Amino acid sequence: MEPQGYINYDYVRDFLKTLGARPHIDLLETIVDEIVAECFRLDRVEACRVSVMKQTIFHEAEGAGIEAFRTRAAWNGSK
Repeated sequence: MEPQGYINYDYVRDFLKTLGARPHIDLLETIVDEIVAECFRLDRVEACRVSVMKQTIFHEAEGAGIEAFRTRAAWNGSK
């Protein structure tokens, strides 16, 4: 049990560390949805903002990415 006012995000951090070893995922949106799902496994998380970026995908840009804000109330678990 987490102390009042404190959310331990180590679980989410551990999940993020596994992403590099996984097979290729075509869509950044898929990765974002998976990260959001992990955040909402923590009961006290009511909303989260997730940003992901693929680096060196284009020569003329640093990368391509997306950012999403999700609330638990609106989250349907998948897209």
